[in-house]
Amino acid sequence: HWRETEGEGVCIVILDTGSTDGTKDAIRAAAPQARILDFEPEERHPERGWICDFAVARNASFQAATGDAILWLDHDDVLADTEGKDPAARLREHVEALMVTRDPPADVLELNYHYINDAWHHPMLVLPRFRVVRRDHFRWTFPVHEDLEPVRFVRRAPLRKDSLYVDHLRDHQGNTESAERNLWIMQRYMRKGGEMNARLWQNVAGSLTALGRFEEGLAAFDESLSVCGPDTEMTFVNSIRKGDAAKAAGRPEQAAESYLRAQLVFPGRRQPWIALAQLCSELGNMESALIYADIAVAMASG
Repeated sequence: HWRETEGEGVCIVILDTGSTDGTKDAIRAAAPQARILDFEPEERHPERGWICDFAVARNASFQAATGDAILWLDHDDVLADTEGKDPAARLREHVEALMVTRDPPADVLELNYHYINDAWHHPMLVLPRFRVVRRDHFRWTFPVHEDLEPVRFVRRAPLRKDSLYVDHLRDHQGNTESAERNLWIMQRYMRKGGEMNARLWQNVAGSLTALGRFEEGLAAFDESLSVCGPDTEMTFVNSIRKGDAAKAAGRPEQAAESYLRAQLVFPGRRQPWIALAQLCSELGNMESALIYADIAVAMASG
């Protein structure tokens, strides 16, 4: 979706970690101005060719970028706008106003990320993420489900109430290959004595759950929740995802408990109420489902 960000003064860098399906040829045909880099890691999975640390690959892409402000997108992300405005033009306005003109200038723009959408493409889980960062001010950490970490003091510009956002178009259902890959990466990381934290335990839990290993997945979510500390965003996401795992494991009471925990963390967010409505609907408890759905609708409109 690089076309969303094309324009004067824009450098497009695409890092290929080992595609074999003609991806690079398709990119060259659609965006001949894009700079395509082949990333060759020190180690790959001996049979399936997976790389073992995506943070290293992402840092290589940042090093190749030439601009002062870097927008990053995964292959299944697209820049979008809830009001139908031109997202690329809107982004340029923000970069100019907040990272160039403002005194002191911001070093990072934080946009909403519509991480999980329902069947009608309504956002189910919306998270704030560092999305546009100043060159040489951040580095990627964690071998999988990577995160941006500042390497110096930075000034943030939160845009959570703005119409500009990033949409995640990935279908989360039935994608076991990426779960197998991510679990292999994390198991390798742990064997090498890598330090675990809430985010990494969450990664393990998500992979185990996607592979149908629900008991292990729920235990990993508990490990993550036990070390979240003051990170309310992590607690919220863990609670939602643990609820989803418990529902898939046939534990509706545990699922409801997890969704309610998420609601207590951020009472102003409607995602837990939507999850509760879906849970009750699937259990045939339509009266409760309608109550929870009405709460979610009221929060969305109010």
